[in-house]
Amino acid sequence: MKEFIKALVSKNKSNIVPAEHNLFGHFVGEWDFEWIDCYGTAEERHIKGEWIFQWILEGTAIQDVFICPSRKERLTNYQPDAAYGTTVRMYNPDTLAWDILYTELAGGCVHYHCYKLYDVDH
Repeated sequence: MKEFIKALVSKNKSNIVPAEHNLFGHFVGEWDFEWIDCYGTAEERHIKGEWIFQWILEGTAIQDVFICPSRKERLTNYQPDAAYGTTVRMYNPDTLAWDILYTELAGGCVHYHCYKLYDVDH
């Protein structure tokens, strides 16, 4: 398993991904969040989750793992509609876009293409 992780995980972004198209690099890291479902209703619930992002494949892609409820929270707060999924975002230098695939335990997958359209001044 160590060889698989060494072959998959990258420490940094590749130079193949230009800075102006590095749309997802700022997410790399480990994030805790609170999911608020059915906000403002009698069924409102607050669920702790975790979202982990990492550069992969020699820094040409970013993979995340979305876990809600979090691994710790699942031990005491089971949710029948829990999500445990992953997204791979692979930069395509030919199209200057990101090819994105999401799949989760519940089944199915979603495929997107993400392009940078313009810069937004803050």
